[in-house]
Amino acid sequence: MKEIKPQKKTEIISDKKFLKFFDIQYEENKHYYAVTRRNVKESFAVLGETEGKFSLPDAVTISFIIENSNSEKFLYMNYEYRYAVGRFLLSPPAGLIDDDEKAAAENELNDLIVSELAEDEKIKKYENIIFETLKNTSVRELKEETGYDAEDADFEIIQPLVFSSPGMSDESNALVRCTLKLKAGKSSEGCEPDGSELFSGSELLSRDEAEKILNYGRDKYGNFYSVQTHTVLKDFLSQCDS
Repeated sequence: MKEIKPQKKTEIISDKKFLKFFDIQYEENKHYYAVTRRNVKESFAVLGETEGKFSLPDAVTISFIIENSNSEKFLYMNYEYRYAVGRFLLSPPAGLIDDDEKAAAENELNDLIVSELAEDEKIKKYENIIFETLKNTSVRELKEETGYDAEDADFEIIQPLVFSSPGMSDESNALVRCTLKLKAGKSSEGCEPDGSELFSGSELLSRDEAEKILNYGRDKYGNFYSVQTHTVLKDFLSQCDS
């Protein structure tokens, strides 16, 4: 199939603090409407091919695995209120990358984009550049949403960037695994929700409990959950079975 890309013009319709609603005119009198967290000039809708391959994600979603002194693994999940669906959903810890956290990595990424390295070499270097940014965001979010200090935990990038709902938005998340080996007597210091965040309890899921929720497709209250929760449940099971 021949690849034909539409000629696009973009126009902001609504500009709010965390979301921008914009019009993508792809032909005369033909419009596609989308949402972005970015400045429209930096949205994936208008980014060039190269820039799009080496962009920082908007946010981090964390597969937070706690390993106790007996080497038993548990998956930490929150019940977080999600305004768009009007209920508390079983959710992994997650959060937006702050501008301060982006700055250093973006300078390195700009240098990488214009470098003369072959693309496969650029891709290998890309994850090394963004790793510290993703880790710093994860440590901050884990402290806020779980109360655990994960500064000395083990971090791995599962996926550096995935699109959450590309039919309507260019919102992107990095998927990160954090494994915290909990020392005897160490526990959560209590979460500190930020802004509009609301939580209603949490779960430390065993392998069997996580598998039950994954297979059932709902949490213990019978509610559906996000694709990020589905991914984190699968990642946790893979770590338990490896």
